[in-house]
Amino acid sequence: MTRRQTGAKVTQGKDRSEIQVVQQEEDTPLPPAEELERLKRIDEGLVTKTIEMVEVENNFRRKRQNRVDLFVFAERILALLIVAAITGVAFYASYLLGMAGHEWPACVISGGTLGMIISAIFKRR
Repeated sequence: MTRRQTGAKVTQGKDRSEIQVVQQEEDTPLPPAEELERLKRIDEGLVTKTIEMVEVENNFRRKRQNRVDLFVFAERILALLIVAAITGVAFYASYLLGMAGHEWPACVISGGTLGMIISAIFKRR
């Protein structure tokens, strides 16, 4: 449950005015203490029911986030393996071309592969 609080402060002097705006955002599933106290005044069981609901929601969020993290990890590993395979095939083809006497195509393939790897590394940063 995301809560936002925004506050503004205006200060005026002789020769200038100043405005300060502060925004605070909290992403916590627990309601504020004031709301829990109001619920307690209505019924004692509402606070425990609210806490139980928050625990259930947190468990669901954690399971979902763990699943998302697992899929992202698997996707990155798979992408890394695919890039390694393509790079290996390109360098092997370059090697075979070079051994067959086709130096220019071998240089173009290996240089292009190296250039793409280096550009991907620098683009990532």
